[in-house]
Amino acid sequence: MGLIIEKDFSGVPFFCDSDDLDHWYRRIVGGVGWGGKRPGFIVVVGEDFEQDKSLGARHLWVLKEFEAESTKKLLEKCMEFKCNNGAQNWYGDISNLIEMNSVEKANKELSYRNHLYIKKAPFSDDPEAFTFCVRIIEKCLSPHKFLHFEESKIPAYLQEISQENRDSLKVGDYPAIAALGYAIGYLNTYEPPSMEDYGTGDDEAPWNPLTHGME
Repeated sequence: MGLIIEKDFSGVPFFCDSDDLDHWYRRIVGGVGWGGKRPGFIVVVGEDFEQDKSLGARHLWVLKEFEAESTKKLLEKCMEFKCNNGAQNWYGDISNLIEMNSVEKANKELSYRNHLYIKKAPFSDDPEAFTFCVRIIEKCLSPHKFLHFEESKIPAYLQEISQENRDSLKVGDYPAIAALGYAIGYLNTYEPPSMEDYGTGDDEAPWNPLTHGME
Protein backbone atom coordinates (compact mmCIF):
# COMPACT_ATOMS: atom_id res chain seq x y z
CA MET A 1 0.00 0.00 0.00
CA GLY A 2 1.38 3.35 -1.08
CA LEU A 3 -0.35 6.41 0.27
CA ILE A 4 -1.81 9.32 -1.64
CA ILE A 5 -2.90 12.33 0.41
CA GLU A 6 -5.49 14.77 -0.87
CA LYS A 7 -7.39 17.63 0.75
CA ASP A 8 -10.98 18.69 0.44
CA PHE A 9 -12.03 22.31 -0.10
CA SER A 10 -11.65 23.07 3.62
CA GLY A 11 -8.09 21.77 3.72
CA VAL A 12 -8.94 18.55 5.57
CA PRO A 13 -6.77 15.65 4.34
CA PHE A 14 -7.96 12.21 3.35
CA PHE A 15 -6.10 9.21 2.07
CA CYS A 16 -6.05 6.85 -0.86
CA ASP A 17 -4.24 3.58 -1.48
CA SER A 18 -2.12 4.05 -4.59
CA ASP A 19 -2.99 0.46 -5.58
CA ASP A 20 -6.72 1.18 -5.38
CA LEU A 21 -7.55 4.72 -6.44
CA ASP A 22 -11.25 4.20 -5.82
CA HIS A 23 -10.76 3.52 -2.11
CA TRP A 24 -10.45 6.56 0.15
CA TYR A 25 -9.93 6.60 3.90
CA ARG A 26 -11.05 9.23 6.39
CA ARG A 27 -8.60 8.16 9.08
CA ILE A 28 -5.70 5.73 9.41
CA VAL A 29 -4.45 4.79 12.88
CA GLY A 30 -2.18 2.23 14.49
CA GLY A 31 -2.68 -0.05 17.48
CA VAL A 32 0.09 -1.54 19.62
CA GLY A 33 -0.16 -4.69 21.74
CA TRP A 34 2.94 -5.26 23.85
CA GLY A 35 4.27 -8.79 23.97
CA GLY A 36 3.35 -11.19 26.77
CA LYS A 37 2.57 -14.87 26.43
CA ARG A 38 2.58 -14.28 22.70
CA PRO A 39 4.75 -11.93 20.60
CA GLY A 40 4.00 -8.24 20.44
CA PHE A 41 1.78 -7.06 17.64
CA ILE A 42 1.05 -3.86 15.74
CA VAL A 43 -1.78 -3.18 13.32
CA VAL A 44 -2.78 -0.36 10.98
CA VAL A 45 -6.51 0.25 10.50
CA GLY A 46 -8.10 2.41 7.82
CA GLU A 47 -11.58 3.90 8.20
CA ASP A 48 -13.57 4.46 5.01
CA PHE A 49 -14.13 8.06 4.00
CA GLU A 50 -17.80 7.48 3.21
CA GLN A 51 -20.30 5.90 5.55
CA ASP A 52 -22.15 2.79 4.45
CA LYS A 53 -25.69 4.11 4.85
CA SER A 54 -27.19 0.64 4.89
CA LEU A 55 -25.19 -0.13 8.05
CA GLY A 56 -24.94 3.32 9.57
CA ALA A 57 -21.19 2.78 9.93
CA ARG A 58 -17.90 3.19 8.09
CA HIS A 59 -16.11 0.06 6.99
CA LEU A 60 -12.77 -0.63 8.70
CA TRP A 61 -9.84 -2.33 7.02
CA VAL A 62 -6.77 -4.01 8.46
CA LEU A 63 -4.16 -2.52 6.15
CA LYS A 64 -0.92 -3.65 7.76
CA GLU A 65 0.18 -5.79 10.65
CA PHE A 66 3.40 -7.09 12.14
CA GLU A 67 4.25 -9.53 14.92
CA ALA A 68 7.60 -9.86 16.71
CA GLU A 69 9.11 -10.94 19.99
CA SER A 70 11.44 -7.94 19.91
CA THR A 71 10.06 -4.58 21.00
CA LYS A 72 12.80 -2.92 18.96
CA LYS A 73 11.59 -4.64 15.79
CA LEU A 74 7.99 -3.67 16.59
CA LEU A 75 8.93 -0.02 16.97
CA GLU A 76 11.00 -0.05 13.79
CA LYS A 77 7.97 -1.38 11.93
CA CYS A 78 5.74 1.26 13.56
CA MET A 79 8.03 3.93 12.16
CA GLU A 80 7.98 2.29 8.73
CA PHE A 81 4.17 2.20 8.73
CA LYS A 82 4.12 5.79 9.97
CA CYS A 83 6.24 6.98 7.04
CA ASN A 84 4.75 4.82 4.29
CA ASN A 85 1.19 4.00 5.28
CA GLY A 86 -0.26 7.05 7.02
CA ALA A 87 -0.28 5.63 10.56
CA GLN A 88 0.98 8.77 12.25
CA ASN A 89 -0.90 8.13 15.48
CA TRP A 90 -0.57 4.97 17.54
CA TYR A 91 -2.63 3.80 20.50
CA GLY A 92 -1.79 1.29 23.20
CA ASP A 93 -1.17 0.73 26.89
CA ILE A 94 1.13 3.54 27.96
CA SER A 95 1.16 2.33 31.60
CA ASN A 96 3.71 -0.32 30.61
CA LEU A 97 6.76 1.66 31.68
CA ILE A 98 9.30 -0.85 30.38
CA GLU A 99 7.90 -0.69 26.85
CA MET A 100 7.38 3.07 26.95
CA ASN A 101 11.03 3.43 27.97
CA SER A 102 11.89 1.51 24.80
CA VAL A 103 9.87 4.06 22.81
CA GLU A 104 11.74 6.91 24.48
CA LYS A 105 15.08 5.32 23.67
CA ALA A 106 14.07 4.79 20.05
CA ASN A 107 13.01 8.42 19.72
CA LYS A 108 16.38 9.67 20.97
CA GLU A 109 17.92 8.22 17.82
CA LEU A 110 15.50 10.08 15.55
CA SER A 111 14.85 13.67 14.60
CA TYR A 112 11.86 15.26 16.34
CA ARG A 113 9.86 15.15 13.11
CA ASN A 114 10.24 11.38 12.95
CA HIS A 115 9.42 10.64 16.59
CA LEU A 116 6.98 7.85 17.32
CA TYR A 117 4.08 8.84 19.56
CA ILE A 118 2.04 6.18 21.34
CA LYS A 119 -0.99 7.57 23.13
CA LYS A 120 -3.29 6.00 25.64
CA ALA A 121 -5.93 3.84 24.01
CA PRO A 122 -9.47 4.04 25.36
CA PHE A 123 -10.01 1.63 28.31
CA SER A 124 -6.40 0.36 28.08
CA ASP A 125 -5.88 0.95 31.81
CA ASP A 126 -9.03 -0.97 32.77
CA PRO A 127 -8.52 -4.41 34.39
CA GLU A 128 -11.00 -5.79 31.83
CA ALA A 129 -9.26 -4.19 28.85
CA PHE A 130 -8.92 -7.48 27.00
CA THR A 131 -12.64 -8.24 27.29
CA PHE A 132 -13.42 -4.78 25.95
CA CYS A 133 -11.07 -5.37 23.00
CA VAL A 134 -12.78 -8.65 22.13
CA ARG A 135 -16.25 -7.12 22.38
CA ILE A 136 -15.44 -4.09 20.28
CA ILE A 137 -14.02 -6.32 17.53
CA GLU A 138 -17.01 -8.66 17.68
CA LYS A 139 -19.39 -5.72 17.26
CA CYS A 140 -17.62 -4.96 13.96
CA LEU A 141 -18.16 -8.52 12.75
CA SER A 142 -21.70 -9.35 13.88
CA PRO A 143 -24.58 -8.99 13.19
CA HIS A 144 -23.24 -6.82 10.35
CA LYS A 145 -19.66 -7.12 9.17
CA PHE A 146 -17.83 -3.86 8.58
CA LEU A 147 -14.35 -4.94 9.71
CA HIS A 148 -12.33 -6.55 6.93
CA PHE A 149 -9.16 -8.64 6.97
CA GLU A 150 -7.04 -9.68 4.05
CA GLU A 151 -3.97 -11.75 4.87
CA SER A 152 -4.12 -11.42 8.65
CA LYS A 153 -3.27 -13.56 11.66
CA ILE A 154 -5.96 -11.93 13.76
CA PRO A 155 -8.98 -14.06 12.72
CA ALA A 156 -7.14 -17.22 13.81
CA TYR A 157 -6.42 -15.64 17.20
CA LEU A 158 -10.07 -14.61 17.53
CA GLN A 159 -11.16 -18.21 16.97
CA GLU A 160 -9.24 -19.20 20.09
CA ILE A 161 -11.37 -16.90 22.25
CA SER A 162 -14.57 -18.28 23.74
CA GLN A 163 -17.25 -17.10 26.11
CA GLU A 164 -15.70 -19.37 28.72
CA ASN A 165 -12.12 -18.10 28.60
CA ARG A 166 -12.34 -14.43 27.57
CA ASP A 167 -12.87 -13.02 31.05
CA SER A 168 -9.78 -14.77 32.40
CA LEU A 169 -7.47 -13.55 29.62
CA LYS A 170 -5.25 -10.47 29.66
CA VAL A 171 -3.98 -8.26 26.85
CA GLY A 172 -0.55 -9.91 27.04
CA ASP A 173 -2.14 -13.27 26.25
CA TYR A 174 -3.25 -12.04 22.82
CA PRO A 175 -1.39 -8.84 21.84
CA ALA A 176 -2.84 -9.00 18.31
CA ILE A 177 -6.38 -8.72 19.64
CA ALA A 178 -5.33 -5.93 22.00
CA ALA A 179 -3.67 -3.96 19.20
CA LEU A 180 -6.73 -4.17 16.96
CA GLY A 181 -9.10 -3.42 19.83
CA TYR A 182 -7.10 -0.33 20.79
CA ALA A 183 -7.13 1.02 17.22
CA ILE A 184 -10.85 0.42 16.74
CA GLY A 185 -11.56 1.70 20.24
CA TYR A 186 -9.99 5.02 19.33
CA LEU A 187 -11.87 5.29 16.04
CA ASN A 188 -15.16 4.47 17.77
CA THR A 189 -14.59 6.80 20.71
CA TYR A 190 -13.35 9.93 18.97
CA GLU A 191 -14.70 11.76 15.95
CA PRO A 192 -12.78 14.40 13.99
CA PRO A 193 -14.39 17.85 14.25
CA SER A 194 -17.37 18.50 12.02
CA MET A 195 -17.10 20.84 9.07
CA GLU A 196 -18.74 23.57 11.17
CA ASP A 197 -15.85 23.42 13.64
CA TYR A 198 -13.16 24.40 11.16
CA GLY A 199 -11.95 27.98 11.35
CA THR A 200 -14.11 28.93 14.34
CA GLY A 201 -11.23 30.62 16.10
CA ASP A 202 -7.79 32.00 15.42
CA ASP A 203 -6.16 29.36 17.57
CA GLU A 204 -8.01 26.43 16.02
CA ALA A 205 -6.53 24.46 13.14
CA PRO A 206 -8.37 21.93 10.97
CA TRP A 207 -8.15 18.37 12.23
CA ASN A 208 -5.22 16.71 10.54
CA PRO A 209 -4.56 12.98 10.96
CA LEU A 210 -0.91 13.54 10.11
CA THR A 211 -0.36 15.66 13.21
CA HIS A 212 -3.35 14.92 15.49
CA GLY A 213 -2.19 13.54 18.83
CA MET A 214 1.34 14.89 18.44
CA GLU A 215 0.82 18.20 20.26
